[in-house]
Amino acid sequence: ESNGLSVEPNLIKKLYNESYSRLKVRETCEVLRELYRRRYMLTQVRELVDKEDEQPTSSENILERINNIAIKANEQVSNNAKIASRCFEDTNSFMADITSKLKNKIEENGITTGWRTIDTALGGFYRKQLICLCASSSAGKSWIALQTCLQMCLNNPELKVLYFSLEMSKEELEQRMLSIITGIPCDVLQRPHKYFIEYDEKGILRDYYKEDPNSEKVQKFLRKIKDGVDILHSLNITIDDEGGLKKDEVLARIQKFYLKNDGLDAVFVDHTYLMR
Repeated sequence: ESNGLSVEPNLIKKLYNESYSRLKVRETCEVLRELYRRRYMLTQVRELVDKEDEQPTSSENILERINNIAIKANEQVSNNAKIASRCFEDTNSFMADITSKLKNKIEENGITTGWRTIDTALGGFYRKQLICLCASSSAGKSWIALQTCLQMCLNNPELKVLYFSLEMSKEELEQRMLSIITGIPCDVLQRPHKYFIEYDEKGILRDYYKEDPNSEKVQKFLRKIKDGVDILHSLNITIDDEGGLKKDEVLARIQKFYLKNDGLDAVFVDHTYLMR
């Protein structure tokens, strides 16, 4: 519940053992991981635990203390916030950067998406960008998002990507990605036996798999699927298909993934309208 933070377990355990609901505990942990400066908070929480060990106190008291620390930490963040400045205030630094790029022939290219038009026009996607794909219902937004995610990872195997699917299940997405890689239609992947049922030259309906499961045609089909599965397994794509997530929950899971996997390159959310 602490989402990767090294919070002393006694504090969380005490909260669970008291009358507070799991939801209240979860909200408390969200405060711990989102509002506090991590180093600052860990120090403060450890001090609370030490005091609690020396002098027993109620869970309500602990929650009140944590809330006070959250307010304090929030004030600290506000005080340290970056002050807005005039446009191109530091012109010398900017011009020096441009000159350096000219001399060294530096090209800043984004992450290639696999869509030639987008890569040519925009140079790919860049870090810290927020990209919204808008279209009418059933226009193919989910398909484009999934294919973009897959092509990005195929072109850049080192990428770590987190894909939130609030509508389709993980199995459906995996099947779609496998279909893109192998060229085998999704309906064939769902009912593979039908792939081998067809009419021969004499017009007789035959089941080639039933006649010879070890035939070259069958083995080629299975190898194609196995190769596709191996490629997908080698990519750093993590799918979260839990529906009905709140915005705060999505942010918390992104932070958890970032901490657990030592970084994150791209996040896809399909789609934002379904977030509560």
